[in-house]
Amino acid sequence: MVTGCAVPVRTDRDRAGSEGGWQIRRATLEDLPGLLRCGEGFLQEAAGAYAAPIDPTVLERIVPALLAHPEKTCVFVAERDRTIVGFLLGTVGVLWFAPQVRVAKEEAWYVQADARGGSAALRLLRAFEAWATGQGIRHAAMSAIDPLHGGTVGKFLGRQGYALTEHVYLKEV
Repeated sequence: MVTGCAVPVRTDRDRAGSEGGWQIRRATLEDLPGLLRCGEGFLQEAAGAYAAPIDPTVLERIVPALLAHPEKTCVFVAERDRTIVGFLLGTVGVLWFAPQVRVAKEEAWYVQADARGGSAALRLLRAFEAWATGQGIRHAAMSAIDPLHGGTVGKFLGRQGYALTEHVYLKEV
């Protein structure tokens, strides 16, 4: 079990650890097919927000690479009735202007539309924060594709104590 977060997060695949059929845990290579299925929804939704083309095979390549380095990366999954309905991918980096400051950075965070409105997003966030704390990291960075969701993700993050620090603008040149 990952501790240090508001909601206990079970990491043992064989434990029920579920709250109404829900479980948040560290992913394994066995989860790759479920992550890919869930990731298709993320990529379909995100495609509308980016000027750059999205590579549909990216998760297939990146998830095994992330799983191979648990000391500097994390992959958490949200399961409902043993089906992956959400995930959070995170890495460790530094601030370019303060290289002594290590930051846990969310690379992708997604909960399927039919699983939103419950506790999955919050529980994934808390698991990520607990992982960061366990790595001795004091800062976490989250992103939000708010144009897709009318600002709801940014508002949610604000309620969790995150402050907006910059916007990213993308243009094809």
